[in-house]
Amino acid sequence: MRSPHGSARQLALLADANPVCVRSCYCGRYGEAGACPGAEVSGILQPSDPDFGSRLGEVGGLDILATQARPQDPLLLPAFLPQVDGGAAVRGRPASTVVVTLARLREQLGVPLRKSRTLQERLNLDPGVRVGIFLTGPDPLLEDLWTRRSLWLDAFTQLRPDFVVGPTYSVWRDDYALEGLYSIRRSVYFFGLLQQRGLPSIVNVYWREQDDIAVWQRWLAQNPVEAIAMDLQCLGQTEVPTFLRELAELRSGLSRPVRLVVNGLTAGRRLDALIAVWPSVTVTSNLYVLAGSRRRRVPRRDGSFGRGRSDDPPGVLHGQEVAQIERWLSARLGHQAA
Repeated sequence: MRSPHGSARQLALLADANPVCVRSCYCGRYGEAGACPGAEVSGILQPSDPDFGSRLGEVGGLDILATQARPQDPLLLPAFLPQVDGGAAVRGRPASTVVVTLARLREQLGVPLRKSRTLQERLNLDPGVRVGIFLTGPDPLLEDLWTRRSLWLDAFTQLRPDFVVGPTYSVWRDDYALEGLYSIRRSVYFFGLLQQRGLPSIVNVYWREQDDIAVWQRWLAQNPVEAIAMDLQCLGQTEVPTFLRELAELRSGLSRPVRLVVNGLTAGRRLDALIAVWPSVTVTSNLYVLAGSRRRRVPRRDGSFGRGRSDDPPGVLHGQEVAQIERWLSARLGHQAA
C-alpha cells in the first residue's frame, strides 16, 4: 500500500486553491504527475479553475465519509433483476422485480414529468411489479443528472421506485487522481440526496486505486447498509484478475454480510469467478437487446456462452433468457450456500 500522504508542494497547491478540499492529501499519493492536471488541460477539475472551490464545496469536499447512510426498509432483492425498456421484448414473462437504467428511463419520460403516470405504466408493466432504477448511462446524461439534480430528484420522488442505485460517474485509472476522487464523491453524495427524498437507495462502490478500498471499508463499517452496487459494463477481460483481487480485499475488511448488486455481467466464467469471491450477489443485465435482435445465448462446454439465431418472438426469447440465467444463478448460489 502506498503512503496516503501527498508532497508538501501538492498539499500547498490544494490548500491555497481551496480549503474545502478535505482530502487534499490523497491526490499526492499517486505522484505529482498524476495528481492534478496542468492549467493547459481543459474540462478537467483542477485547483486553478475559477469554480474549483464551489464545485468541491457543493459536495462538502472529497471525503466520502461525510455522507452517512440513513436507515431504510429491507430491499428484498432477488438473485437476478431483468432490465426492462418499456417495449414489447419484456412482456413475454412477468417478473416480480425489475430494473430500468437511467438511459432507458429518459426515453420513456420527460423531465420534468409531463403526465401523472406510475413507473409501471410508463414501462408497460403490471401494477404489482417492483421496479428499481439503476442510474447508469452515457456520461453526458449523467452530467445532466448532476447539473439538473433537483429536477431529476423531483421526478424520482414522483415516480416512487422501489429502490434506486446511485449514479456511476466515470473513473478511469489513467485519469487525474483529483478528477477520479471527485467522481466517486459525487456518486456517494447523490446517494445521500436520494435517501433524503425517502427513496430506498443503494450506493455505487468503485475505486480508482487500491488505496481507495481502505476508505470504502471505513465507510461500510460506519454505515451498515444492506447492499452495495458496482457497474462492470466497462470491465475488460485483462482487468478481471486485478479487479477480483481488489474485490476480495474489500470483502475481507467487512465484519458483516453485504449483498453486491452487479450490472454488466451475465451467466458465464467471469460471473462465476466473481461469485467465488463475493457469494451474496444480485445480477442485473440487459437482455432485451439480444431478444429484440432475435438472438439467444447458447452455453458452451467450457462454461462460456455463444450466440445463436432464433425464430421465436422477442417476448418469448426474453423470457427464455431470463429463465436461463435464473437457473444458472440458482445452481451457483445454491452451491456456494452449501
